[in-house]
Amino acid sequence: MLILAPRGRDAAIAADLLSRNAIVATICADQAALVLALHDGAGAVMLTEEALTAEDSSALTDWVAAQPGWADIPFVVLANGTRTPRTLRATERLRDLGSVVLLERPLHAEAMLGAIRSALTARGRQYELRDVAVTLERAVEDRTAELRLARESLEIALDAAGMGSWDFDLKTGETRRTQRHDDIFGYPQGAARWNLETFLDHVDPRQRAEVKRAVDEAWRVGTLDLECSIDAADGVRRWVVLKGRVRHDDSGTAVRMSGVISDVTDRKEADAQLAQAQKMDAIGQLTGGVAHDFNNLLTPIVGSLDLMRRRHKDDERTQRMIGGALQAAERAATLTQRLLAFARRQALQPRAVDIGALIDGLVDLIRRSLGPSITVVLEVPRHLSSARVDPNRTRTRVAQPGDQCARCDAGGRAPDAVGR
Repeated sequence: MLILAPRGRDAAIAADLLSRNAIVATICADQAALVLALHDGAGAVMLTEEALTAEDSSALTDWVAAQPGWADIPFVVLANGTRTPRTLRATERLRDLGSVVLLERPLHAEAMLGAIRSALTARGRQYELRDVAVTLERAVEDRTAELRLARESLEIALDAAGMGSWDFDLKTGETRRTQRHDDIFGYPQGAARWNLETFLDHVDPRQRAEVKRAVDEAWRVGTLDLECSIDAADGVRRWVVLKGRVRHDDSGTAVRMSGVISDVTDRKEADAQLAQAQKMDAIGQLTGGVAHDFNNLLTPIVGSLDLMRRRHKDDERTQRMIGGALQAAERAATLTQRLLAFARRQALQPRAVDIGALIDGLVDLIRRSLGPSITVVLEVPRHLSSARVDPNRTRTRVAQPGDQCARCDAGGRAPDAVGR
């Protein structure tokens, strides 16, 4: 207990009374000493009213105003005991002290002790509340740090999985997103503003109405599971998957939807390539079956033609007709071998092949495949070295407009109607 009573023996009497009742008391000579003692810490202050009016109290009131939010040190003020009304200045000084218990003199010792004990008890509770507040503040800081760490860990995990998170507020129409979300939509620096309309503007127009219905349905059923194509801001078309869950308030009204988004473009392309491979495999199997059947049909034809050629050795005209038929059958057999090679049902049989002669043998097939509207021009140098290949596994390709060609137009590109 700090005591400021500069006149008479009031301070000594009060200190003696307090010490006899196990209350530590410190007597201050003036307000400056009182302020210094308050900086060191105190439970309460007892002072006389004349001590406030005898000198400037600005330092004391400044200290009172600078107390922490949890603190409000109590003052026990001994009034003058006169019947004259208190001046306005004296009233203002009492008000500036904050928590004041005003005791009129003369007063009984028990009354003063009761007021002081009450002041010290109130001050003790302030310290208890401060400790509780500090504990709660630390708990809040720890919990906040845990939530921040959990959120950062979740964002790292989502980013590692190529996923972004989003949260949509139904009341405001605004969303909170991670950077990965905006990256998927082509905003490497983050989108300035995002809502449901912005999302729908990026959706493929052919799917927009269906996506809008799926989102509206999600608010009713509580979950969102959506796959759609988007046109990103960076000009890239992507396939995305959105999964979300709706949150409700206490009344059961949907207020928010939170979820994740992932870019599945690579998966969609892989699925398309797999479907194409399966289609080509099916075509290969069908081609192999047809080639086998065709080969079986050629066997009796070739055999019959060979028998006819032996029986009509002297008929030159018949020999020419049979020779033409056998040549056509041999070409058909070659075609059959190529079909089997396409179906991958024939082993490689590499040998020395004249490339020029091989190309000459393909020109008729190429012309029939391209049709009469395209002119096929062959420029094959003669006396080329032989190549060790399987002639049945050779491939042909029709030149496309714009391909480089040995004979080209002035722009260095193949004319539209020229094949190679």
